Amino acid sequence: MILSLNYWEQTANALRNLADLQCWASEMNINKIVEPAIYSSPGNVFQFSAIPEVAFTDYFDITLWNSLNRAHNHSTLVPISNFWEASCKDVAFVQLLMGKKPKCHTLSQLSTQSWYIELASRGFRIRSICIHFNSSMNDKVFRNTISSLLSRPASILFNEWRGINGKVTFRLPLKLSKCHDTFSRIMKLAEGEYPLLYSRNLQMIRDKFLSTYMRGSKYVAVMIRTEKIDESIAGFSKLNKSSCIKSIINDRNKGLELTGTTKTLFFTDFGEHGSSSFMYKVRKRKSASSFSRYLETTLNPFYSSKELNNRLEFVSGSNDSVLIAILHSMLAAYAEAIVLVGGGSFQAQVFQFYTQFYRQHSHTFRRDAQCKHY
Repeated sequence: MILSLNYWEQTANALRNLADLQCWASEMNINKIVEPAIYSSPGNVFQFSAIPEVAFTDYFDITLWNSLNRAHNHSTLVPISNFWEASCKDVAFVQLLMGKKPKCHTLSQLSTQSWYIELASRGFRIRSICIHFNSSMNDKVFRNTISSLLSRPASILFNEWRGINGKVTFRLPLKLSKCHDTFSRIMKLAEGEYPLLYSRNLQMIRDKFLSTYMRGSKYVAVMIRTEKIDESIAGFSKLNKSSCIKSIINDRNKGLELTGTTKTLFFTDFGEHGSSSFMYKVRKRKSASSFSRYLETTLNPFYSSKELNNRLEFVSGSNDSVLIAILHSMLAAYAEAIVLVGGGSFQAQVFQFYTQFYRQHSHTFRRDAQCKHY
């Protein structure tokens, strides 16, 4: 059995990394992964919790998720109770380290952390090992290291699972693994099933929003990821703001004309429930914050992120930012036409859901609005 204390990044990447782990675990003949809890705090949204406030199953259809993975012979998710009730109480804590000078913590240093205290209080015996992903680390060495840990019965506990990539980046550079981009491959089995991963409760919240505020009307979705618009330069100071806005509105109007709709829903990564990546960049770049304010001001009266999020909070009865982000993706994927601005993994996932939902149609309408620089 494998449990990870964290899955790197926000919802879209966290799901991809979870899928990678389920694939990799099956290669190691480990058939159970403890389902993560969901945290709304900035940073990693999938984390370990002894008693989750928000369970994975609150937001995701775990039966569908497991069946998609099972179809590929991947490991499946199990509740945290399976881990607590396991007859084997030996745990190998694997610290996956990256970077030039990573820190390997000793057991005495770990013993004050909440997860360690929780496991120790339940009778688990913990040993620790550090694996540094440097130039000498490869698939075979990693596999052999984990196999040696399992030479005697034990559960594997990762400090943070970052997913798999063939290159040495922020993910694990396992070049020979078959588990690159597992998420996209398993989603191909889900044709015609929308909203795919999300729980019935979230589908009901989406439908309540549409019936209450859209009166059943069709609409065009515009999704703007300002955190991705200008990653290539130092800031937004050289961004042609008026040209960017014009491109967004023109593409939105084309979507309205093509679909015969009159309504638009705008989704952005700033505001109270904005992306933690954007908030990080706002702290780093004053021009990013300035652009977000310019964007929202210029788009009025078409759009108010605060109004949209207030309505989503009302119909869901929650102000959880992870939930709001998921509802954004569900509503965008349910639109008649979609305009994407910025890019990134979250938008790629939304568009994948959008195309699967409209797979039975003869065409889909997508525009990638251009936000160019001077």
